[in-house]
Amino acid sequence: MSGIFDYHVKESGVNTKSYYQNIQKCMKECAKKQENISFYSRFMKNWRRY
Repeated sequence: MSGIFDYHVKESGVNTKSYYQNIQKCMKECAKKQENISFYSRFMKNWRRY
C-alpha cells in the first residue's frame, strides 16, 4: 500500500526525501508537545492536592 502512495507522490513532482524529512520533523515536534502536555497535566493533578 505504501508503494502506491510513494508512486503518486513521485508522480506529483514532490521530492520524496524532503517530504519524509518534513514528516519526521513534524513527528518530533508533536512528541515534544506531548511531553509538555504530559508534564503540565501531572503538575496540575499534583497542584490540586494542596
